[in-house]
Amino acid sequence: MPESVVEEAFARSTTANIDGWDGYYAQVAIEEGVETILTLDDDFEDVDGITAEVVLSPAEFATLNEYVNS
Repeated sequence: MPESVVEEAFARSTTANIDGWDGYYAQVAIEEGVETILTLDDDFEDVDGITAEVVLSPAEFATLNEYVNS
């Protein structure tokens, strides 16, 4: 990945107030023309240029969190 894409990713994560990796995923998606990201959380809501689809219901997400935290 070109350095400019990584720099844009960090800027995007700061602007959207999201984790650095999420900013990177969002930037790569935008660079590659991806319009929709499938995700487990709502971190991508404030990222312009992409739509996020949460693939788990709130109950499923709670079950996942319970499993991960045990």
